[in-house]
Amino acid sequence: MWLEEIAPDKLAKSTLAWDKQDIDRFMPCFGGYKLTDPKPEHFRNLYAELRKQKNSVTGKPLSECTVEGVHACLCGILSDAMEGGFLSHNPAWRTYKYSGKKRKKQNVADEETTQKLITALEEESIKYETYFKLIIATGMRRGECCGLKWCDVNFKEKSIHVC
Repeated sequence: MWLEEIAPDKLAKSTLAWDKQDIDRFMPCFGGYKLTDPKPEHFRNLYAELRKQKNSVTGKPLSECTVEGVHACLCGILSDAMEGGFLSHNPAWRTYKYSGKKRKKQNVADEETTQKLITALEEESIKYETYFKLIIATGMRRGECCGLKWCDVNFKEKSIHVC
C-alpha cells in the first residue's frame, strides 16, 4: 500500500526504485506481521540477517550501506504510518547500529579554499557560477540541485524546497 499510494507523492522516482529494492529485502521477514506487531528486536534481527546475505550480482556480502538503506526505508514507512495515525511510535527508531569498517573521514574544503573557489567561479558563466555557489551555500547534492524547478524557489521566504 505505501509503495503504491503514499510514496509516489513524496519521493523521487530514483528513490522509489531504491525503496522497492529495500522492501523486497525486508518483506520476507515482515510480510506475515500486522503493522503493529514488529518490535525493536525484530528489526535488529533483520539487520543481522541482511549482513549475512550475499549480493546476487557480486556474490559478496551486502554492504553496510545497503543495510542502512533498508533501515532508512523502514523508518520512513513507519514514520508515515505514525503520521497517518496507524502507529503511536516508530518501532524501528534507534534499532540500527553501524556495523562495519569505520567510515573514512570526508575531506572538506577549509574556508580559505572555499573562498578561492567562489572567487574563481566569478570568472565562469553565470550558469556554473550559480550552480556551484548554490551547492556550496546549501550543501545540496548534485542530483538535488539539478532537479530544482522554479516552483521550488520561494523568493518571498528566501527558501528552496528540496525533494
